Amino acid sequence: MVMLRSAIKHAVRKARRTAARVRGKVLLPNYAQLPSDESVLATDASIADGLTVTVGGYLPGGDSRDVSSLWFESSSGHRFECVFQHDGARSNRWQASAELPVREVLTDEKTWKAFALVGTTVRTVSLQEKPASTSRAAVSPESGHVWSVEGLSQELLLKGKPPASKWYVDNLTVRLGSIVCSVRAQGMAPEQAELLIRKRKTDSRIRIPLATSRGLGEARIFGSEILARDPEAQAGQPVVWDVWMGHEEAEPYRVRSSAADIDNPRRVFRYATTPFYFEGRRGLLRPYWTLDGYLSLEVRSGTVPAQAEGTGK
Repeated sequence: MVMLRSAIKHAVRKARRTAARVRGKVLLPNYAQLPSDESVLATDASIADGLTVTVGGYLPGGDSRDVSSLWFESSSGHRFECVFQHDGARSNRWQASAELPVREVLTDEKTWKAFALVGTTVRTVSLQEKPASTSRAAVSPESGHVWSVEGLSQELLLKGKPPASKWYVDNLTVRLGSIVCSVRAQGMAPEQAELLIRKRKTDSRIRIPLATSRGLGEARIFGSEILARDPEAQAGQPVVWDVWMGHEEAEPYRVRSSAADIDNPRRVFRYATTPFYFEGRRGLLRPYWTLDGYLSLEVRSGTVPAQAEGTGK
């Protein structure tokens, strides 16, 4: 009897040690060595409105409720969990979604790899190929981050890129003899910036300081300053000057409207021609949007009835 009890205690201790080793392997898996045939197949992956990532698929020969959790993990160890949507029925279909980790993508591109816990086993998630016409990319509406999901070497990857550092025109106010240009930053646009007014098809340019604070800025463009640099306009010919943005983190670029939902701002926004005086002569300044959606100015010397100030985007 004593020998039997000793044998039972030995067997119990051995079972406990084995169970502990198994638990350790489950909790601390070597993700890099998981075989591809152990992956969970995702048949669809999408990014809704640049805010959430949704992944769905099937678990062959099993119940979708066997997939207890799904998460994305980066090489630096950052991890975020997905929330499952179960319909309550026994099915091999599963689906999970999560908010995009915008705050984790500040200056450099980051990549997350998808994992799932099936029963007590951690598996990679692979993405089934889809036609080239299927889009799996989107831009976050507020921050401008660029997101995409793709399948690479039997793995589902989420990639996030920081937003482009750009300023956009938020509002234009036509005043007597000048235009007030209010701008808004998209992404991590630098505070030190300036407007560059360039005469089209020439090297002539005028630098106008941009007063910025917390992603907003304002600059005032005077018609007399442009006319003073343009003999053709002084002679009465209408001359076009394009509005560019310059800052240290990017090459100068043409300025667009911040109204991303308007495809053709030229059709929507019309501005008054504002008169001004330069060296005893009357000048005219008019802002407008080009056919391809950029801000430009037309300036010339001439006479037209004075028009009221107008505001528009």
